[in-house]
Amino acid sequence: DDEATGHVDDDDYMDYVKEVLEEDTANHYQQENQYHHEDEYYDRQKAQQEETERRKQEEEERKIQEAADKIAAERERAFQAELDRMNVEQQKVALKQKKKDAKMVRSILNASKHKDLYKVLGLRSWNWKIPARTIGFAGFSFQIPGITVIKEVTLKDIRKAYRVRAMAVHPDKNKDGRAQEAFIAVEESASILSDNALREQYDKELQQYRRERLQSQLALVSGFLNTFQSTLVGTLKALRM
Repeated sequence: DDEATGHVDDDDYMDYVKEVLEEDTANHYQQENQYHHEDEYYDRQKAQQEETERRKQEEEERKIQEAADKIAAERERAFQAELDRMNVEQQKVALKQKKKDAKMVRSILNASKHKDLYKVLGLRSWNWKIPARTIGFAGFSFQIPGITVIKEVTLKDIRKAYRVRAMAVHPDKNKDGRAQEAFIAVEESASILSDNALREQYDKELQQYRRERLQSQLALVSGFLNTFQSTLVGTLKALRM
């Protein structure tokens, strides 16, 4: 018989193969499921860590802002006390100067908020290379020429601008409540732009931001032209009827 001769009939062999395949498949799914759960676990860990870091950063920013608000309020009270000791003419001069001080401070803080370090120092750095584009409209095509704008800011320009800005918003000279915030923003901007490595990294990020913003604006213009074209064509068709 088969057992005596060492042979295994076809049915037994197929059952054995099926059993092995099913076992391998089960092990495979088990491993895949394990890997999937591990990936989910690490993703949750990463998300929790990022959320913790975000909350920590927000809390630090909140504390910094609270401290800045407190200093600003104290400076405003001190200025009002000085104002109360002045005569009418002196008050007019002081208020006029404070208005100028406030304008300078707001300009710097607004630039700092948008991370425009050059504008914080009152500088403009342009290094744009916009390729030519063709825009179709109402069956016509328009060629928009390319634009290359390069205006490099030297280290000498940065140092000079820093001295001017720092003097203009120094807390001992500028009477605006938030002069100290503006002074810190000026110092930080000058520190980054004066460092070749940090400035190179910042310039790359700034160019990428400007490029994305320009592409977004061009897309809006193109969308507007397409909409206008469709409206115009529809109106002309209606008039012909």
